[in-house]
Amino acid sequence: DADLDRAVEGALQACFLCAGQSCTAGERLLVHHAVRDDFAERLARAVTDRIRLGDPLDDATTMGPLNNAGVAAKMDEHVADALRRGASALTGGARATGFATDLYWPATVLTDVPADAAAATEETFGPIAPIVAVSGLEEAIELTNASRYGLLAAVYTADLSTGLAFADAVRTGWVNINESTNYWESHLPFGGRSGSDSGLGRVGGAHPMEAFTELQTVIIG
Repeated sequence: DADLDRAVEGALQACFLCAGQSCTAGERLLVHHAVRDDFAERLARAVTDRIRLGDPLDDATTMGPLNNAGVAAKMDEHVADALRRGASALTGGARATGFATDLYWPATVLTDVPADAAAATEETFGPIAPIVAVSGLEEAIELTNASRYGLLAAVYTADLSTGLAFADAVRTGWVNINESTNYWESHLPFGGRSGSDSGLGRVGGAHPMEAFTELQTVIIG
């Protein structure tokens, strides 16, 4: 139970920090089918209890609106596609009403999301938690490597060797074990994996200077 609760906490931070508008946001949650239903229920309950959609200037608000109409439209499309293909919305599922703009989307937890749904294959960049059931580690690695985004991945497991096996096998520039995807530190090299859409190079510490430095060797005989 403690391990599952920790994973739920990580999902909250990954999917709903800054309303999901982060390059390291959790864009999909690959959950073992044996605990998928329990995880989904706990995450939905945590969203209901702890996330308050509202005016960012209101102290009671924990999540504000989306940045622009394009992002909101993508949320519309990805959620509608998942629901049309058999997913269920445990929380959210449609734009909120009663606010000053139509850019307010509630935190949305989707379960039974097909692995090839838009919400599970594209970057939504909004407050969405698409839960995709997997049979085990190998399928989780396969689906992670099938993504064209190679910036960051995270894995929650009670077995460190499983976490390290995942980190070794996935093609992402950064892997967190038992930490949210939204955890990173500025002194560490941060960047995507070559061959992915996440770009080249690194930021963090001395690594950008090394990337922009051309070395020259001079030998005097």
